Formats: sequence, structure tokens, C-alpha cells
Amino acid sequence: MKNIAIITALAIVIAVLASCNGLPGGGHKHSETVDPAVPATCTESGLTEGAHCSECGEVLIPQETVPPSHTKVVDPRVTATCTTDGLTEGAHCSACDQTLLAQTVISAHHRINEENRCEFCNKPASNGLSFDLGHMGGYFAVSGAWSCTDSEVLVPSTYNGLPVASIEHMSGDFTRVVLPESVNVIEDFAFSGCTMLESIVLPSGLNSIGKYAFSNCTMLESITIPQGVYTIYGEAFEFCRSLKSIEVAAGNKYYKAEDGILYTKDGRYILAYAIGSDTEELTISDGVEQINKYAFNGANSLKSVTLPESLRIIELRAFAGCINLANINIPNGVTEIGGVAFEGCESLEAIVLPASLVRLDSSAFFGCSDLSAIYYCGTAEQWAALCSELDTSATVYFYSETEPSGEGNQWHLVDGEIVLWD
Repeated sequence: MKNIAIITALAIVIAVLASCNGLPGGGHKHSETVDPAVPATCTESGLTEGAHCSECGEVLIPQETVPPSHTKVVDPRVTATCTTDGLTEGAHCSACDQTLLAQTVISAHHRINEENRCEFCNKPASNGLSFDLGHMGGYFAVSGAWSCTDSEVLVPSTYNGLPVASIEHMSGDFTRVVLPESVNVIEDFAFSGCTMLESIVLPSGLNSIGKYAFSNCTMLESITIPQGVYTIYGEAFEFCRSLKSIEVAAGNKYYKAEDGILYTKDGRYILAYAIGSDTEELTISDGVEQINKYAFNGANSLKSVTLPESLRIIELRAFAGCINLANINIPNGVTEIGGVAFEGCESLEAIVLPASLVRLDSSAFFGCSDLSAIYYCGTAEQWAALCSELDTSATVYFYSETEPSGEGNQWHLVDGEIVLWD
């Protein structure tokens, strides 16, 4: 009887094993069941189609996760005319209607054709401009606008049968300038000191914007960097105190703009800031390594700036003239603060400087009239090697983890707060 029971149990085991590939040397035959695909949505992950055995549960075809994704639909570019605004190309999701790439307004403007007339309204290009023959004689450059009386200057696309490819210098009381598609270079100081200039239309084929190109354009309110620009030289927008917006056209491979800040495309360098912005608190993106000369110079609305841990260099006059700036952190890792970097920051009362500094210009805090305390994260010896003297009346305090035995200006942190040792 016992033998019969054993034989019966073995037979059941063998039957189960045989149905799920378990017989040694036997055939392999699962009972395959399809695990249906789960489509991903805009916000939730999906799954690819898979399979498992309905008898033993073994996974035969693993299901893979499909990340959430939008269904992108391009919102086409709308060409601006001389009477109606246009739009840049954008994109949205057809499923959830979320904007994926915002369209920005292209202000209405004339477009000068090869006949030197607006292709929309036939208005002729401006008279009274001066021209110089360019290098090797292949093009002309605008060299002056002294005789032009137009408030809106339409620069011609050709002159004496050759393209107008460069703007060397323009000055006058004009409020608006429209550059033709033939222009690919704006030279150093080209529009510097055009104090009445409020807006300018830059051509999509523009390649280069020179040093101080728009410096002291005190009425300029916005600027859009075209797609083709690959070089913007230093201080291009210095002292543009009315500048509230800096944008970069979609598709530009070299620059980007966020919150009025002009960055290199890789996010490592800050070139300029729209200093006429009303923003009071600003957080700079992580990844920035250098703040270039004059970048935030004269940003009077700024009261608080948060700098990223990636920062290494603050250049000449980077935050000079920010008269309401009361709070700014200098992250550990910063190695250099340039000349008059914070000159005239009248609201700055105290600042913490990292021991990572290897160069601190003596004029960095010149004119910071309310600055009374500098908390240095290193020792007195390190400070002496870093900076023998500083153009400020502020007291310098040195960090000490333990209570010093003698007198001296020492500080430490208690629950994240700066506390002086007695």
C-alpha cells in the first residue's frame, strides 16, 4: 500500500514537471500567456508587451518600462510683417496640451529686400547713412548715420551693387533700427552711446556681436539673439539700464537665456544680465563656473543673489553698482574675485569669503559703504598670503573651529549662524 502511494505521488510530480519544462531531457513546453502592453502617457510610465507561463509563472518575455512621453506637435513659425507681430516656432503635446517649447513674439518690423524696400509695405530703406568698403572689397559696412533723420532706421541690404554685411558705427537720435538679412557682423562699439535706441531687429543670419556693441544704450528694452550668432564679445550690453529682457532664438547652438541671464550654451559662463529687470531675488543655475566682466553691473533691483557651488571665478565689475544687493553667498570653491567686483554695493553689510580663494583683488569691495564685516573661512595666515590690504573699512574675521586661547577676530558657526568667539 505504501509503495502504491509513493508511486502515485511521483507520477503527479512528473506530470507537473513535464507540463513546465521540468522533465530531465524531456521537451520544453510552457503554457504561454501574453502580458499586454501598457501605453505610456504624458505623466505615467507604460510597459512593453511580455509573456509568462500560466502553469508555473515563469517570465518568458520580460516587460520593459516605457518612460512617460509627450506627443509632440510643432507650432509653426508665424512671420512678422511691418504691421503685425509674428511668433517663433514652438511645440506642444497633442495629448495633454502642455507647452513643450514656448513661442515668443516677434515684434512687427519691416523686412528689407534686395531692392532696398520693405517686402511688405514697399517702404524704402533710410537715406543719410555712410558706408565704407569692406575688407577685400567684397561688401560694404555702415560707418555712420549722422545725416539720417529717420526715427526708425531701415538699413539697406545693398549699396553700390554690393551687400551691406557689417555695422561699424551708428549714432543718432533714432529709436528703432531694422537690420537686413545681409548683415552678419556688428562690430565693436557699433551702437555704443545710442541713448535713444529702444529696439533693434537683428537678422537671423547674424554671426557676431562685438565688444561694447550696445554699451550705454540706456533706453534699449529688449534684445533677442538670433539663431546664427556664435560669438558675443565682452561687455556687449554694458550699462543698458532699461534692458528688461534677453532672449535667444530657438536652435542657437552657442547661447541660451534664462531669467534674463545670457549663458553660454553649456551653462558654464554668464555673459550678461538684463539689468533693467524688476527681479529682486535671483538664483543662478548650477553648473556656472564663471561670471564674466560687467555681467550684473548696475542691476539696481537685485537684493539677493544665490550663487551655485560650481562657481569658480567672479570677474571684474561683475556685480558693481548693485546698490540694493544686501545678500550674496560666495560658495566654497570660488578661487578668484576680480577688481571692483562688488564696487558700490551700498546695501551689503557682511559677506562670507571661502578659504578656496587664491586671488582677491584689493578693490573688490571698494565703495561698499555699509560693509562692516568680512567673515573669512581660513586663518589669519592664509588671509595675509591672499590679500595684504583691502580697500574697505570692514573688519575681517577668521574662522576657528575651537575657541582661541588669545585675542583676535575669530568666528565659528552655531546651528548655521555666525557667532564671534569672545
